[in-house]
Amino acid sequence: MEIRSRRSVAEDQDATTRPDTKGTHVWWLLSKKTAGASAIVLNIGDLPPRTAHQLHRHPHAEQAVLVLAGRGLHLRHDGPPAEVEPGDAIFVPAGEWHGFANPFEQTVTIASIYGGVGDRSEAGYELHSGPPFDFAAS
Repeated sequence: MEIRSRRSVAEDQDATTRPDTKGTHVWWLLSKKTAGASAIVLNIGDLPPRTAHQLHRHPHAEQAVLVLAGRGLHLRHDGPPAEVEPGDAIFVPAGEWHGFANPFEQTVTIASIYGGVGDRSEAGYELHSGPPFDFAAS
């Protein structure tokens, strides 16, 4: 058994500075490397006001996102953003374009689970070639 939290795991500094996730904060809590998990990866993420994880997809993993605190927008390639709040769960099939944005005044905290992989590198990651989320239009 493994018990991990933001208090015991270093923040992913890459997420804070990458153009597609700039300003967000991510902690990778459970994976093959950190906990011996063979088919699940779990992270916790904070998106402060006016930050976003731009449209992207994971070709080799499905994803579930649970909103823990605050409100946000689940971004979709084929439709308008969906407003989500604490307790809302989002299922994203493998290969589906998705993202997350916070146009609101409070930080939103989410938990993301990648299924079918033991490490996030196994999930694959492709950034959508379209324009970034437009906060002025939200």
